[in-house]
Amino acid sequence: MRKFTEIVTDLVAELVILLMRYNYRLRERQALSIVFASTTYQRLIDERSMLYMQRSDYLFSLLMQELAHTR
Repeated sequence: MRKFTEIVTDLVAELVILLMRYNYRLRERQALSIVFASTTYQRLIDERSMLYMQRSDYLFSLLMQELAHTR
């Protein structure tokens, strides 16, 4: 079974790719900053939340909802 940190790392990479596809003007560093500053990321790195067990498209929808509410 894969380690928690490996799973989270892969999910963050997928979130960055999805974010850059959604907004083609974003650079990788900007997308990473957005992900790392998000509540979604804070919940993702909390192993007790079990959010790391979800698919990246679901996590992306959570991130997008969060970003829509913080504007």
